[in-house]
Amino acid sequence: MHEPARLAFGDLRLDEVGRRAWTNERAVELTPREYALLAELMRCGGRTVSRRELLAEVWSLEFDPRSNLVDVYIRYLRRKLGPGWIATDRGKGYRMSIPDRASTGRPPAR
Repeated sequence: MHEPARLAFGDLRLDEVGRRAWTNERAVELTPREYALLAELMRCGGRTVSRRELLAEVWSLEFDPRSNLVDVYIRYLRRKLGPGWIATDRGKGYRMSIPDRASTGRPPAR
């Protein structure tokens, strides 16, 4: 029996086959677009990913500097995952981050 393909970042797990997410053993319900955005960020690990890259990869759109589509979906993910999982690098983009103890009340994942 094969294990499902999973992406992991700290305590955050993403089942690529079942398209489910868990953080700290808590299931997180995601829309298809939220799932695609989170999967792209997780595949990039801690590397900062620009809005342009995310629009191209997740929405198959060319960059529109007026678009706040990525920002809106990042906000949705932050609400669902909890604080600290997605960091903003001002003027550059977004990256995955391990939440610190102060933001979650739990020790950081190792």
